[in-house]
Amino acid sequence: MVIKSKVSLGLDIDSHKIKLIRMNNNSICNKWIIESIPNGLITRDRILSEDLLGQHIREIIRLYKIREKRCALCLPAHHVTIKGITLPKMQKEILMENILYDIREYLPLELDNYTIDYRIMNTTTINDIEYWDILVVVVLKEVISSYIRVLKKAGLKPIFLDIPFNCMQKLLIKFSDNSKQKILKSGNLCLVDLGHYYNEIIIVQKGIYFANRTVANEEEKTDLSQIRDEILGIIRYFNNQASSNNQLDHIIIFGEEASWELLELLKQDLKLGVSLWTDWVNFNNLFSDYYPVKRIISLSKAIGATIRRIAL
Repeated sequence: MVIKSKVSLGLDIDSHKIKLIRMNNNSICNKWIIESIPNGLITRDRILSEDLLGQHIREIIRLYKIREKRCALCLPAHHVTIKGITLPKMQKEILMENILYDIREYLPLELDNYTIDYRIMNTTTINDIEYWDILVVVVLKEVISSYIRVLKKAGLKPIFLDIPFNCMQKLLIKFSDNSKQKILKSGNLCLVDLGHYYNEIIIVQKGIYFANRTVANEEEKTDLSQIRDEILGIIRYFNNQASSNNQLDHIIIFGEEASWELLELLKQDLKLGVSLWTDWVNFNNLFSDYYPVKRIISLSKAIGATIRRIAL
């Protein structure tokens, strides 16, 4: 499998900012944009006015002279349900039936209300029987339709919609230097994505999703002590639930400006490695021009949205 850019524009839209990245044919960013969203268009990452939000994005595109139309969007984490399941290897025709049976109990609405997708992450053999480790992703159809309508109203052509975990992982795989690639493939990581309203904490075991937790901010303010406690809690869960290889190797922080404060807080309390995603990538391979790190810290998901996994 190879990782490569397939569309020029990547977007990440939350309740107060639009992050847009433009990649050239060599997968190098030659333009990045971070713009505020006026009040009343989105609240707690839920779109209130598709027309006005689409118009606002169209104005940003015109202001920065973006001509490309094909784009990819990273959906907000709290709209996404992720579930890791293990099933015996079977014909693909009946695999989805088994996936739907397994995840039905975790969803509050009938299955017809959701778009459900999956990716086979790994194959293991136990007692001569092959099993698939499967990542299942579930999003309400109306959420997807709403974002697609907004992008079309902005004059864009949405090609892919992706999820935060996938975008962050693809970014690291494609742009990390060789010394980090071994940890990404064989190590155990905690990815922490700080947002304006919601924060996501994800455990990745040897490159495969293990568990995640979404934490809401009260009154639009990130409580870093609470985030620290939630990180420690999900690490303990991983230590207790993983049958083997259950020690965490590193924490990587993504997201908003509070990332630096969380970095220092975790370094004080933990004995394992903690770093920002910007410490993991080779910026000479990512940006064509000057990049102020404190500004681009929030661009990770927009960048990752442009990248696709291509099976060889």
